[in-house]
Amino acid sequence: MRSDMSAEYSPIFPAFSVDAWSRLVDEHETITRLVWFAFCWRSKYLMRRLLTLLILFTPVAFSAERIWLSDLDGSRWHFDGNESRCELTHQINGFGSVQIIASPDEAISVHVQPKSGSQIEKLVSVESIPPPWHVDVLSTFEYTGEVDVRLDGGVTLKKAQSLYDTLAGGDWLWISVKGQQNQIHSLQVPNVHFPSASEKFNACRANMLPISYASARNTTIHFERDEYQIGLDEMEDLSLIAELLANDKAITRVLVDGYANDAKGSVANLRLAQARAEEVGSVLAEAGVPLAKMEFRWHGDRYLVADDTEKNKQNKNRYVSVRLIKKAVSGKS
Repeated sequence: MRSDMSAEYSPIFPAFSVDAWSRLVDEHETITRLVWFAFCWRSKYLMRRLLTLLILFTPVAFSAERIWLSDLDGSRWHFDGNESRCELTHQINGFGSVQIIASPDEAISVHVQPKSGSQIEKLVSVESIPPPWHVDVLSTFEYTGEVDVRLDGGVTLKKAQSLYDTLAGGDWLWISVKGQQNQIHSLQVPNVHFPSASEKFNACRANMLPISYASARNTTIHFERDEYQIGLDEMEDLSLIAELLANDKAITRVLVDGYANDAKGSVANLRLAQARAEEVGSVLAEAGVPLAKMEFRWHGDRYLVADDTEKNKQNKNRYVSVRLIKKAVSGKS
């Protein structure tokens, strides 16, 4: 079942040029007649299945849609991953690639990346299709996740567990995107050799860190009025940060800054901010973070982030910020 993301493109059948149609008739007369029969009966599902058989091994350009199909003999899914990122990549000759990506504390996403110099303007549609040898089986699929158009020319389909499940279940994907000059590109994404690669992918996901650097790099720990004890939820956050630090050696510094609201005098507020920062540092040290890696500062009520005259906003000024600094490849932080 097709899940259209845009009403701008929903043709019953792609428009052929006369030359392309003649060539297809000459080379594949039987299947072409079946395609024409399906067209007359307005069976879009049957037309696409027959079209897949008709042009199984090479991308063919039509005037309204360019279809990119995979050579089944050379179709591969390549796995790559570590504790912070797991990837499955399928190369589409002439177009680019489709990647399935998993990161800590984030849902699976699918990246459609055209070759360098090309730009995807939007996602048109996503549908599941059975492999050509199961054309009699009608698959159903609906993708409802968010879509981001990236600056590098690609597009990201977020919360795409259903796409992964489709491939793992034996079906293929048919992804249509709009490129430059309103050109529609439809990508056949098979699951040939997917099971073996997905086993490695699943094992990678099982061993991923529970939190990513992106989500942990700026963490805020809030406190009750006049208190420096840390709550249970905040203790869990600090435990995850400590686990990340133990596994990601590129994180070289931890900046711990304590703050207080303007409830007492400046000296008392400064001492309370110090106690809060040191308490956070103590919890991290007990979890295995070296003290030499941590830097402590306390600022009292000098940098208020909310109006301290309003009681319902004072809690925003009672906090400790934990910032993780990663050493860049160039040697600069």
